Amino acid sequence: RRISRFGPDGAFLDARPLEGLGGTGFAFVEALFPDGRAVYTWRGFGGTADGPPPEGEIRRDTIGVHVSGLPGDSALELGRFPGPEMVVLQSGETEGGFSMTISSPAFGRSTEIAAGSSEVWVGDTDRFEIRRYALDGRLEAIVRRTYEPPVVDDALVGRAMEEELRGADDDNERRMIRRRWEEIPLPSTLPAYESLVVDRQGNLWVQQYEIPGAPER
Repeated sequence: RRISRFGPDGAFLDARPLEGLGGTGFAFVEALFPDGRAVYTWRGFGGTADGPPPEGEIRRDTIGVHVSGLPGDSALELGRFPGPEMVVLQSGETEGGFSMTISSPAFGRSTEIAAGSSEVWVGDTDRFEIRRYALDGRLEAIVRRTYEPPVVDDALVGRAMEEELRGADDDNERRMIRRRWEEIPLPSTLPAYESLVVDRQGNLWVQQYEIPGAPER
């Protein structure tokens, strides 16, 4: 696994390896730096605890957050964090194989990543705590905020489910949406925030989690 760079004329410049725990897994590039390095997450597989969970069970696997090296250098691991929550909505044998529908659960938690020119921000949306790392792996700062996310109640769930149902294409999709909202366990509160972004001046912006049915801001 590697990330390759090409010039404006399409000529190959170099390649940097994408490495992770155990050597077997998937790499997902999250951001690029001007010198060609990349921030990527690594999701390993192959152990006894790997693979999708049983139907209806929410799982968060561990992911590694890495910075790829310069040509000839190894990748650097910034740390290990909870991956995105996922749930199997349905699974079973089909003609000639096996079928599975996997989704993020309603109001699911995730680890969000943003990169500036010389730093990487990493935060788990389960709480308002965001860490800033230098490209050499040093933890430079932690941003915390005392914040009580809105409570997930029946009215909020009803509005959110109706929004999704209005966008469904067919009866099967509507059935999966209802299962996701009515049969899968729901958290007691919304996530602490939705996403992270760094602007051209290096400022970190934290997007507030969008409340279903609330007026657009």
